Amino acid sequence: MDDIGELILALIRGIGVLALLTLAHGFVSRTLSAVVTKGVAVGIVFGLGAIFTMFDPFVLHPGVILDARGIILVLAAPFGGPTAAIVAGAAAGAFRFWLGGAGAPLGIIVILTAAATGLVLGPVLSKRSGGYDLGPLLLLAVAGSGQSMLLLLLPAFVPGIDPWPMIAPHLVTNCVGIIILGHFLSAEGRRQHAHRLAESQATTDPLTGVGNRRIFEQTASIVFSRQEPAALLLVDIDNFKLVNDRWGHDVGDRILRQVANAIRAAVPKNGVVARYGGEEMIVLLPGANARDATAVAEHIRRIVDEEVFYISRTVGNVTVSVGAFVSERADSFEQAFVLADKALYQAKDAGRNRVELYVADTRENARMDHGRRTFVTA
Repeated sequence: MDDIGELILALIRGIGVLALLTLAHGFVSRTLSAVVTKGVAVGIVFGLGAIFTMFDPFVLHPGVILDARGIILVLAAPFGGPTAAIVAGAAAGAFRFWLGGAGAPLGIIVILTAAATGLVLGPVLSKRSGGYDLGPLLLLAVAGSGQSMLLLLLPAFVPGIDPWPMIAPHLVTNCVGIIILGHFLSAEGRRQHAHRLAESQATTDPLTGVGNRRIFEQTASIVFSRQEPAALLLVDIDNFKLVNDRWGHDVGDRILRQVANAIRAAVPKNGVVARYGGEEMIVLLPGANARDATAVAEHIRRIVDEEVFYISRTVGNVTVSVGAFVSERADSFEQAFVLADKALYQAKDAGRNRVELYVADTRENARMDHGRRTFVTA
């Protein structure tokens, strides 16, 4: 009975590591965004957690140790992905090999089994709002605690040892530990999910999925304050009020989403797209010159003209007018917006479904009409 009590205490001390592991996992998840980089970092965190439990184990026999490493390794894949499970399993396995002893081979088998359990179940478990509910955690606990049954193989490595008295406490503690750690990690995951959702709602237009006016103005103000080459495009859907009046707001909303998608498809990766208000979209093109801005603006106009329709291709196509401002040294975003808006009004006055480009530095206004370009002095 004393041995069983010492085993339970050793496993409970291992579970105490879980709070620190949760904090470390939360920090890594918040600070790293690349999937591979995050997977490696989370794997290192889980691997170190498993290693730490092996510093204070229950010694069943010289060279045979029992600890809470399996609890941690089972959850590596569900909370960190396959890369995390592989890294954590490799780190823990290498450390157990280094510790050596008669139980090292079985210890490595237990480590690989725990990591593999998470790898198999991770993709099929349903995560909700950044964490797992009790049902998936119970499934993980039942499957993960099965590693305790591997203790029955001990006599093959250490003749004369009786593992049966240790099976039940090891199994129960593993099961409870997986649920506890899974709950901690799920709570942290849900907190981060809520934070990301709040950030997204604060910076994203909910209808179109592009940025909103607030985040766009912040970004554009920074770009133009550097006084580097940049272009600003204002894209306005032609006769949009008539669309809403005739076809209804459901059709209008669908058209807004389609136009936003068309703009995103036409804008380079370094461009910034936002819904600026009503039916007006705005695009920032850092580093763009007049030729770049003209090409992007005309691409937007053409793709909307050819691919966006009120109801179907037989009913009629949607068109947009684009006003563009290009400058090597704009004084501010506000100045750039005023001049792009001026160009947009010129496009509307000239018949819509066209691009007007205002080049501030040359004081030359480049007018485009369905691919035909003329120049007038501003």
